[in-house]
Amino acid sequence: MKILLVINSLNGGGAEKIIVEFTRRLSRIKDIEVKFLVLSSKRAVYLNALVDADIEVMFLGKNEYNPWLIVKMIPIISQFDIVHVHLFPAQYFVGLASFLSRHRKKPALIFTEHSSHNKRLGKPCLRWLEKWIYFRYGSVIAVSQSVKNKVCSWINHRNIVKIPNGIPIDSISVAPIYSKVELAAQFGIPEGAKLMLMAARFEFPKRQDLLVQVLGLLPGNYHLLLAGSGTNESHVNAVALRNGVAERVRFLGFRDDIYSLMKSVDINVLWSDYEGMSGVVLEAMMAGKPYLGSDVEGINDIIPASDFLFDSLADLAAKVRILCENQAEAANCVEIGRRYAADYHLDIMVKRHVELYKSHIN
Repeated sequence: MKILLVINSLNGGGAEKIIVEFTRRLSRIKDIEVKFLVLSSKRAVYLNALVDADIEVMFLGKNEYNPWLIVKMIPIISQFDIVHVHLFPAQYFVGLASFLSRHRKKPALIFTEHSSHNKRLGKPCLRWLEKWIYFRYGSVIAVSQSVKNKVCSWINHRNIVKIPNGIPIDSISVAPIYSKVELAAQFGIPEGAKLMLMAARFEFPKRQDLLVQVLGLLPGNYHLLLAGSGTNESHVNAVALRNGVAERVRFLGFRDDIYSLMKSVDINVLWSDYEGMSGVVLEAMMAGKPYLGSDVEGINDIIPASDFLFDSLADLAAKVRILCENQAEAANCVEIGRRYAADYHLDIMVKRHVELYKSHIN
């Protein structure tokens, strides 16, 4: 079975990270040949992870929104049994390429919807186009129930399947833990500092700008590590300066040791206005440290209890102090979180995808 994974780019986003990890596992299965097609070669931070797994990666260009890429991919997609697409505009480009192709043999198309929010959803003038594009795909995979509900209400596709994202539990387990001395030396912070970590791109809907303001409600020994990159980084830095907490915030950029950081800080936090299904939530809970997330769709439906959520600056500050200063509370949070996250093993996600692929071949 020949499978082509198609994505916009290999930048440092959460969806890209999950897709790369998934593809590495998929490539190990007997009688499955996997290749990767990427619209844009810019900032391909996950390229080495694929190359190291002997997965062929093809780049179509530098601008993922260039419509000429549709023509370039037509002869490529016809070589595969399954073409599995992620994200916009790859979703549109592959759908159009398949329609324009004159090859007798056309692959089965599958699309994964990662978000319950996009700029097109809910706009009546685009509904006919959206429906036409979605129906180019034999199956649409929704990563959560909330995503499935949104897609069903929007285009009512005939074959929408919920397959939750998985996490590489084994990779998290073997990641080394940094000592507070090592972290202090690396980031220039006091050895006794209480450390919060948010691992996410600096792009909407992520709200690092709100998270830095929490430091103003916490004692001076609390510091924040922000791992990731993106267009909003300068804005977040400005907010930190304006709130007088810049010396307690560290901008780490893209990190390939994110699991080690998650396991080494005092608490992991994710503040977002919405999510599709956040893999970071599950990874953070599996890392063995307390976790807190904003009470929004895509986070509140993949946590074991409401205690893992916050709804304001003050609420977050209060819960951070409890989990960082009360060992019993922290241990309880960790135990519940790890037990819950263990059900989202990446191998389960791979198994369910392979079953879906085979159903299209048969």
